[in-house]
Amino acid sequence: MAEIMLTSGTGFEGYEVVGYLGFVNGQTAVGSRLFQDLPANIAEMSSQESSTFTSKLQQVSESALEKLCEITKAKGANAVIGVALNYTDFSSNSVGTVAS
Repeated sequence: MAEIMLTSGTGFEGYEVVGYLGFVNGQTAVGSRLFQDLPANIAEMSSQESSTFTSKLQQVSESALEKLCEITKAKGANAVIGVALNYTDFSSNSVGTVAS
């Protein structure tokens, strides 16, 4: 990811956009195993942060951003402007992230 600059903003200070190569996104989905992990369930019931689920969210976020960078690089770009992460959960106890 180090070769591709990412920002959630509208540009990079000191840089000029010389061309737009289109919309890019990267997706990742993994099984959360949330209901199979008793400590995570206890944390969820007691309103404490679930380190297991937080770790899964971090994992899918990083993976989605890596895929976003791979696609960006393949298009010949060196940056992505307006990056957003969107999360979704699936009925099969899995979580997904889309980085766009």
